[in-house]
Amino acid sequence: MGSNEAQIIASALQDYQEENRQQLSELRKSTTAMATAVADLNTTIARVEERHAHQDDGMKRIGKQLDDHENRLRKLEGSQAGARMAFLGGWKVLVTIGGVMSLVAAIASAAWPIISGS
Repeated sequence: MGSNEAQIIASALQDYQEENRQQLSELRKSTTAMATAVADLNTTIARVEERHAHQDDGMKRIGKQLDDHENRLRKLEGSQAGARMAFLGGWKVLVTIGGVMSLVAAIASAAWPIISGS
């Protein structure tokens, strides 16, 4: 090998080393940027999970409140139905008494002339 060939090989090796340094530098920058992005993503995911947990708790509370309101409405409907039935039962009694009194009055008015002798 001549000195000229050795210089060409040495120059090529230096160029190759410089290219490798640049590529490694770019790779480090990209890796650092990716690590930062992953850290940000992890933080965001943790926040989303926390919000989701709070929303689940809120939905459970709302569900319990709805169940409580539904139970109260059912009790209120039951008590109103009982009161309505009592009112209707009382009304039926009054109508029956009125009917009996009307019957007695009709019989008495029809029988009055016979009883009084006129």
